[in-house]
Amino acid sequence: MHLDQFVLLIVLIVAFYATPGPATISLVASGASYGFRNSIPYVLGLIVGISVTLFVSSMGLVYLITQNELLFTIFKYISLGYMLYLVYKIWNTGDVNSETSKVLTFKDGLILNSINPKAYIGAFAILTQFVNSKAVILQNEFLVSGIIFVVVGLIDFTTCYLGEVVFGFITKKTTISKVNKVMAILLLISVVYVTVM
Repeated sequence: MHLDQFVLLIVLIVAFYATPGPATISLVASGASYGFRNSIPYVLGLIVGISVTLFVSSMGLVYLITQNELLFTIFKYISLGYMLYLVYKIWNTGDVNSETSKVLTFKDGLILNSINPKAYIGAFAILTQFVNSKAVILQNEFLVSGIIFVVVGLIDFTTCYLGEVVFGFITKKTTISKVNKVMAILLLISVVYVTVM
């Protein structure tokens, strides 16, 4: 891969994966509500989840799903259901010190990115643009997938940390609850947008 292709790949990954979507918004909410350190398992789950999307995309399964209307519809509604569940969890976070408030877990992150349509669209779009059919395909896919994995991991950790830093000064329970409500609404909007696309 040439330097200009590498730079373009990085720019495309950042532009696609750092923009607001289900994972990004939930990372900000988790960092703001529970702090960076307590959110690390969730971030790691999202990173492992992106590995799943990269693997599935590189195997061509995304193409097969999008070509079969029934499979596509089933996948779309499973994704919608889980993301609405996350909206519900973020909306009801409330007092992060209460016993009813639960930190988003590794499993939550893994499931989110494993069924997140935006993650699949990004992985499939980037892989098809940067995997050279004249090169050794498997080697090229591993290189591009590895770069996506590293950059998305850095984006996820940074986003969660910024959620803590930007909203970390907020200590009033009502204010944290309002921030979570705004994040839940933003997540809901992004979920509806991705589902309707």
